[in-house]
Amino acid sequence: MVVVCTLLEGSYHKGAAALINSLIVAKFDGLFILGYRGVTPEWPQLLDKKSDGVIRINDVTIELQQITDLTCLANLKPSFMLSSLQGSNADAVVYADPDIVLTSPWSFIQSWVGRGIALCEDNGFPSMSSNHVLRLAWQDYMKDHLGWEVRRPLERYYNSGFVGVRREHSGFLDQWETATRQLEGAGVDPNAFKPGTRHDAFFGTDQDTLNMACMAGDEPLATLGPEGMGFNQALNVMQHAIDRPKPWQKRYLTTLLRNGQGVSAAHKAFWEYADGPIRAFSPWQLRLRRLDMKCAILLSRFYHAP
Repeated sequence: MVVVCTLLEGSYHKGAAALINSLIVAKFDGLFILGYRGVTPEWPQLLDKKSDGVIRINDVTIELQQITDLTCLANLKPSFMLSSLQGSNADAVVYADPDIVLTSPWSFIQSWVGRGIALCEDNGFPSMSSNHVLRLAWQDYMKDHLGWEVRRPLERYYNSGFVGVRREHSGFLDQWETATRQLEGAGVDPNAFKPGTRHDAFFGTDQDTLNMACMAGDEPLATLGPEGMGFNQALNVMQHAIDRPKPWQKRYLTTLLRNGQGVSAAHKAFWEYADGPIRAFSPWQLRLRRLDMKCAILLSRFYHAP
């Protein structure tokens, strides 16, 4: 069994609803743990609870956990994955950002995670050589702050939005958590989403430390390229809406008319899965938002901003 988890705050609960809907379509049958900070998401409160007090939708059991730690949620990913794994009888844990929807059968995800640490290459640095200047800076951090040596030279940089780890490889999560926890000692603010700039050794801290754990560990990796998250359309596994505004915030016609930006595959996928057993939008909201998107798609065939 695999436990799936995510972390969110604010309006990202709308993304989590679509994520769970996509899991249901993919035939996932297991535990989904939603870690939230701040106000309790609205839609779980509208779902019927079973006699044992838990929420079950089709074959998915949903568990809510309130996060009180003020650390940037992105930096809590390894510890949350560990606690999700340790608090269940699952064989593996998968973390997915709440702006992701799965577009592949769950059987594919299970097979993928069964082959090693499941990772996707990033869109910004899908190729990052073993002697890239940022990687050399991470090596200095590993040596000076962690006492680690590079055990696996890497030529790729991986995105932390989707990570799958089997129980026997949970040491990888320990290393990721350790690398993240020690950042403050190197002068990096753990409460900032992206401290500094990409000219600094640490910018996307959750991803940088994830990649350090890959460099320092010897667990097998099972990787996909940028196509894994839909950054290109060579393989239909998931769609990751990394841009802003997020799908549930975006006004598509306005965006098209202002800057000529069309509707991405990730946004189209979100609105496909926004309608399902879990609804974060009322029927009329869903119709209006889809109409806005469809009009933008149609107009984008003829309109290009100057």
